[in-house]
Amino acid sequence: MKRAASLLQYTHAVVRHIPNSFCEHALRKDTSKLIDLEKARHQLRVYIENLKACGVEVIELDPNETLPDCTFVEDTAVAVGSRVLLARPGHPSRRKEVTAIRNCLKNTLGLTDLHEMPDDDTDATLDGGDVLFTGREFFVGQSKRTNASGLKILSDTFPEFPVTGISVSDKLHIQDVATMATGDVVIGGGDATAKEIFQNIKSSAHFPYTFIDVETDGGVNVLAVNDHVFHKTKQEIGEAFYRTLLDKVKAKPVEMSFTEFAKADGSLTCCSLRLNLHYRQLT
Repeated sequence: MKRAASLLQYTHAVVRHIPNSFCEHALRKDTSKLIDLEKARHQLRVYIENLKACGVEVIELDPNETLPDCTFVEDTAVAVGSRVLLARPGHPSRRKEVTAIRNCLKNTLGLTDLHEMPDDDTDATLDGGDVLFTGREFFVGQSKRTNASGLKILSDTFPEFPVTGISVSDKLHIQDVATMATGDVVIGGGDATAKEIFQNIKSSAHFPYTFIDVETDGGVNVLAVNDHVFHKTKQEIGEAFYRTLLDKVKAKPVEMSFTEFAKADGSLTCCSLRLNLHYRQLT
């Protein structure tokens, strides 16, 4: 458990600021809800300050107007400690986002344990949002964005951890269905489809966890950071889950509004790529 907990402790996070093109051109299922750009930028600033308050050094990247989804940096890579697999996002319009992340990890942070999706398997796709890492194992969403070849490459990159594929059917990513609140608490559920997916995660787990079921989709996505748990406001996640979260999760709650990102199918985990550059000293 100590090893698992240390892998949900972070020293650094990469975030990317929001381009003007985000409101009109970010990929999303429902385009009827207008995104308030300034409000979204304020929410991201609060998110960044909360990461810093948890002891995380934040590297802030400039936006790219030609990449409207670039603020969702989690999809560009999967990191365990300081080992990173650079992803190949499933939607072609997002693949150029990886370049800035690669440059940051290599040149700004000086990481050397970087792994690429192989050139000889160009059909392999992997979104970081489809990867639920518990600190002890991976659950990988098999979705429109992540396929079996992407799962295999992730498994080869992190061979010391069990990897289980989970079909997420009509959901965008597995982290729309389940996330880690602490090293041993998994929050999941939502609508009927999400509940079925969450049940598959429960039955496939190689290790014991405390599973907390959520009735509404909005509350599922939380973010564990250095003995804190980031969560959305009571208005966004509902009174019942808000109470459950505060009562059952033994981590310091950090509440923030993320309404504008939700309109673009985004959530708390999406907006940072988190690393622990001291992890190998902890093992």
